[in-house]
Amino acid sequence: MENIWKGGKETVISTCQKMLSLKQLLYNAISNSRTKAEKIKTQTECKDVIKKVKRDIRIDKRKCVEDLPETVKKASRE
Repeated sequence: MENIWKGGKETVISTCQKMLSLKQLLYNAISNSRTKAEKIKTQTECKDVIKKVKRDIRIDKRKCVEDLPETVKKASRE
């Protein structure tokens, strides 16, 4: 049972690390923009990417929770 939780935990941690590194890159791009128009354009791109990453995290969590009963059944059989 602990192995199941460990796998789910590792998935969430890796996804969060991806999101944090992506956020850092995007925020650096915003602060390095030279004109106001570039800054606004970069900010909107940043918002879109962050929304997509958050959506992906929710999907990953949902899949993990949906697969959990099946893996518990398999573990109990063994």
